[in-house]
Amino acid sequence: MDKQSLKKIKADIQHQLVHKKKKHAADGDQRAAMVNYVRRSHEDEYDNQIYLSKPLEDCISQKLDSMGLQLYNYYRSHLANIISIAPMNQNYYLNIFLPMAHENDGILFAILAWSANHLSISSSNEFRKDEIFVNLANRYTFMSLTHLKTSEDSNVYDKLSFLYSLAQILILCGSEICQGDVKFWKILLNIGKNLIENHVGKDISHILTTTTEEAPLEERVIFPNFNSVVKYWLIVNFIYHDILNFNTTSFPIEQYEKFFQREHTSLPNSVSFIEPADSPIEEIDPLIGINKPILLLLGQVTNLTRFLQTMEQEEMLEHGDKILNLQVELYKLQPSLMALDCLDDNKQFCYLELFEIMKISTLMFFQITLLKIDKGSLELQILLNRLNSKLDTAIGTFLEGSLCFPLFIYGACLGIDDIEKKLDLEAKFDDILKRYKCYNFQNARLLIRKIWQNEAEGNDEHNLVHMIDELDFNINFA
Repeated sequence: MDKQSLKKIKADIQHQLVHKKKKHAADGDQRAAMVNYVRRSHEDEYDNQIYLSKPLEDCISQKLDSMGLQLYNYYRSHLANIISIAPMNQNYYLNIFLPMAHENDGILFAILAWSANHLSISSSNEFRKDEIFVNLANRYTFMSLTHLKTSEDSNVYDKLSFLYSLAQILILCGSEICQGDVKFWKILLNIGKNLIENHVGKDISHILTTTTEEAPLEERVIFPNFNSVVKYWLIVNFIYHDILNFNTTSFPIEQYEKFFQREHTSLPNSVSFIEPADSPIEEIDPLIGINKPILLLLGQVTNLTRFLQTMEQEEMLEHGDKILNLQVELYKLQPSLMALDCLDDNKQFCYLELFEIMKISTLMFFQITLLKIDKGSLELQILLNRLNSKLDTAIGTFLEGSLCFPLFIYGACLGIDDIEKKLDLEAKFDDILKRYKCYNFQNARLLIRKIWQNEAEGNDEHNLVHMIDELDFNINFA
């Protein structure tokens, strides 16, 4: 399946989802009976019960050929484990996406596409891909999108089905970013935005309190808390990809803050959430770790930078207080330590180091975009050296998949004469790519090289976001 065919079907799906109406609710009595049955069956289980990754059921294995089975097992045994930075029992790539794949072929095909894309990438040659796996990835991506299009056309799903569609879109988005795409992932993320708006409304924070259909019994057995944990994971996944791409966020940052800071007492009795409120499941996220406050401030910095791009210099001065307030918030950021209590000292150290890495990176991004500080300034150089030291401690650990954005910011802040540091950064990329093999790291590296080349040619641009726009490089650092 070539890129033109994939592009066409993605565009068709996006067009249909924009105009798609909400589906009708199922019969209330049936729903109540179903809930009572499941509650009786699971009264002794935790609400946040996880799915312990199981071997393929016979009925699913019959759908796949030998290569499909190998791709499934590759995702289950390797890929899902290097993407997630959370402890194993909180790895939602396994505990949520895999059981959804057992229920939904579109999600299954998306997972197989992601595995194939990852296997296509060489660890020894940054420009070479294995065409066999590239073709497999395209084939399964097409099959997944075809399934999504058919599902959205069928009118047989209840309201809850949009969670399956959203999961499918997010997996495909991750797959496209993994294989180095700089365009289609944005189309997919926009489809995800349309799905959320169609089923939740314009305020994404309402997803946890919006009443939806109860899942069929077989789904409630797998997801006893379907309407909370799954929603939570899917929206966090969406927010993470939405912020880490230097574009204005799909929803206002204030809505994302509301989503993360929601009060349990505000939820209706029919909607339960992860308990207790300070549970590590909330804090150590498979993608974000303990860095949610930093991620939200990074989104604010990007949104404000984009907003000020449209203004004259005199108008920008009127927003000086907002910029200074952001700076104060960045410096005051502290990690939430409650989630780390259950971890050993070594794991705690790693999560805290990643928090510092993300904080320093966001501060540097803030300084070169909103404050427009020169790269040679003392303050930026101090941050640069601190970041370099901490990157060295994180590379080679289970957290290195989260270092794409920090590595990029570090490289973008290097000066023309920092030859040794540039060579050291190239070595860092080489080292990570031997293990992690996701092409968004290669894209970050190529973008850094273009920035260095521009500066060497005398095209010095202090606004990093504007420079990325000029290079027409729509990268996602997730």
